[in-house]
Amino acid sequence: MSWYMGPGGYPTNDEFIDLPAAPMTEPWPYAYWRTDPLVNNGYPYNLLLPNVPGIGIDLWALERENVIRSYDISTPQTGFDGNGLALLDPVSCIEHHGEDRWDVELTHPLDEWDKWKTLLVENCLKVNGQIFRIDIQRPELSESGELIYVHARHISGDIAGNLIAEGHGQWTGGTPTEYLEYIKVASGQYNDDTGEGYYPQYIFDSYTDYTDPIGEIDLTNTSYWAAVVGIDNCLVNVTGGELFRDNFYFSVCRRMQYAKDGAFYLRYTLDMTEIQYEVDYTELVTWLRVEDNFGCYSISSYTPSSRWAVHHARRKCIMMTYADDLGWEANMERLNRDKEALWAQVSVPKVTVTVRIAALSNDPKYKDFKGLQDYRYGDRGTIYCPELDLETELQITSVDYDRVTGEILSMTLGSTKSSLIRPAFLGSTISSGRTQEDKQAQATAAAIRDMRLRTIRSWYDASAYTWGELRQYTWEEVAKYGNNNT
Repeated sequence: MSWYMGPGGYPTNDEFIDLPAAPMTEPWPYAYWRTDPLVNNGYPYNLLLPNVPGIGIDLWALERENVIRSYDISTPQTGFDGNGLALLDPVSCIEHHGEDRWDVELTHPLDEWDKWKTLLVENCLKVNGQIFRIDIQRPELSESGELIYVHARHISGDIAGNLIAEGHGQWTGGTPTEYLEYIKVASGQYNDDTGEGYYPQYIFDSYTDYTDPIGEIDLTNTSYWAAVVGIDNCLVNVTGGELFRDNFYFSVCRRMQYAKDGAFYLRYTLDMTEIQYEVDYTELVTWLRVEDNFGCYSISSYTPSSRWAVHHARRKCIMMTYADDLGWEANMERLNRDKEALWAQVSVPKVTVTVRIAALSNDPKYKDFKGLQDYRYGDRGTIYCPELDLETELQITSVDYDRVTGEILSMTLGSTKSSLIRPAFLGSTISSGRTQEDKQAQATAAAIRDMRLRTIRSWYDASAYTWGELRQYTWEEVAKYGNNNT
């Protein structure tokens, strides 16, 4: 059997036969078209088609850029690889991915092919490889046109409706991995009996790289999703981890899974067309006391060397309530663990930079650079703006995409722990600390500090200074210039 160019220049094969006058019986010839519900999704296939013997025509969805698809409410969890109900032609499709939301807003014309009729509430969209469930539908006839607007949230939002089952509301402690398995079972994620009138629920997998045990948590009337990211003592808050989502999978890790460090170096007037920089101290805490209901307490505070970061102390006291008394040592270990996770969140100011990205992908000069602006939520990189004297590492905390064009519309970036850039010698000025003026100011501040130390000739002289003035020096520094070192 071989292929060759037949009449008219079209490929043909010796094995292809004319349709028989009467129905044929097995064994079927290779040229015979077959249908099998277990092959090729039940569509016709032919064993002689090149490169796909025994499989037939591949009718799965083609990988095409910026294609948006709709799927029926009844689509099984494994059914999102196909083209679904329709390949949509939206007027606009904006995806917002942030810390507290991941959703899509899509506007589609009331087209003559009735694609718009597939945009029903509870149906799904597939946008850039991610699945979203429609929760708002709004058709509209007006002077601006005949359009339908839909809002859809990421498919992970499905498990926000899975309530922890009665009798499973108390987590008694264990590793984060055990916690994830517990809430999955307690919320009925393994139970396929969803009740009359409902479709089989989707099952979500999860992962965490945290291994230190977490204490007791009251999960009464808490949803599966809230136990991960919603309640005060949810997994994200207790561990201080970063959440990653990918369709039917999520993880909570020390560093967001698959996020990149050093992913970008954005410069104003080149990569950015707009920039807004904000430092927010409204929720900053410099001294934190955490107590539990068994009489234990633990304190974290700024060290004297970091006193320059704020004008005055910002103190806060938090009460932790636990179900079981584990004994003093175990209680303290549990309290310290929870306190450190909280301290990591409240001890740094909120630094955000909102930027609008230049559409370099449309510039002919950059046409050969694939993935030139492929930045994603969770990636870290550097923002450089000499006009604001700003150069600091930030993490993308939200990003807006135009999924019709594939462009990034805007990004919001938040501070990482290494992003505190307020130097002691510059007062309220935000600076990179690298300019010539910065270096001169550092030298001046060092000289003044050294001069003040030399005036402290004895412990008696030191008593003339306030504790606030002295605490910026170590005892070794004071003793170095004193008349006696006792």
